[in-house]
Amino acid sequence: MSTDALASRAPVSADDMERVLVGGDLAKLTPSMRLNYYRARCEIAGLDWRTQPFLYLNLQGRLVLYAPRTCTDQLAAKHRLGARVLERWTEDDIAYVLGEITGPDGRTTQDVGAVPIVGLKGDQLANARMKAVTKAFRRATLRHCGLSEMADVEADTVGRPIAVDPETHALAPSEEVLRGSLTVEEADAVRRKALTQLTHAFAKRGLTGTRLKLHVATHLIGPIADVKALTTAKVLHLAELLTDLDQTSLEAIVLQAQSEIEEEDVRQARAEAAADSVEQRMNQPERDPRQSALARFHAVAKGTEYAADEARHAVATHVLGKHVSSFRDLTADEIHRVADYVDGRDPHVQTLDLAPPDEEPDDDL
Repeated sequence: MSTDALASRAPVSADDMERVLVGGDLAKLTPSMRLNYYRARCEIAGLDWRTQPFLYLNLQGRLVLYAPRTCTDQLAAKHRLGARVLERWTEDDIAYVLGEITGPDGRTTQDVGAVPIVGLKGDQLANARMKAVTKAFRRATLRHCGLSEMADVEADTVGRPIAVDPETHALAPSEEVLRGSLTVEEADAVRRKALTQLTHAFAKRGLTGTRLKLHVATHLIGPIADVKALTTAKVLHLAELLTDLDQTSLEAIVLQAQSEIEEEDVRQARAEAAADSVEQRMNQPERDPRQSALARFHAVAKGTEYAADEARHAVATHVLGKHVSSFRDLTADEIHRVADYVDGRDPHVQTLDLAPPDEEPDDDL
């Protein structure tokens, strides 16, 4: 069950809208009401609510929506708005800019941006003047697009950003503390209660084991590494999803989660086996190349006419083109050449016709 599905259960009701319009404080709405209101404002402006174009701001103790520059940039691109500066002036150490927004239909909207510049010089003064231009364009864009109530809200002068859960739009307990709704101790108690509620939800659905819980939670709210690292709002949201999930959907998610855990175990086992194999090879003492070559010759010659001393020496003399009376005098490469011949791998050496000897091999192998 996605946040989209949860949010679309019901549109913004008249009562919800009245609470916002009359009180002007979004904090008085429940998280689901706040999310529905947020979505409605985005839809009116033609914006995708999932991109979070609006921020929440604490304005004189009230929770309101704020449109940052990223929002006005989206609006300008969507509605193909043009912008230009009509006038600049300074008065009482304040820099003013009059900006104008023009739509494709020729309709224009003007507004003013103002920034204090007292005591500023160089780059600081230049940045302040550019900020005045940005403010003018932002305010004009919002008014042009029917968002006049947001035009007068400035984050850097009259409010501060408020942290909310991006999916549920619930205020974090820390924000409740800052708003004075909760003490620090009360916020901690809220979190403990939320974690307890989630634990009971897992138990009620028969889910045990940390890994299984993490995989199931990931299917419900997205990738997570630790349930305890979730915000309080997300903990409560997850508990709600677990409680509301039908048994058939839960069983399907559990089967998928168990399959994923098994795959992880297989990959882990393979990785550990590969690491052990590398370690064994690294710790294994190197074998004398001549001993390896002699062992190979012995393996390929065993049971053939070349197993006896004279035949062995004769074939080595034939292959190497020098008299060989003992393999002890040969290098590892020379022994390998003889072994290649005996094993039939050297087509460049003429075949030596030997009668099968009766002698047993000596000890020089």
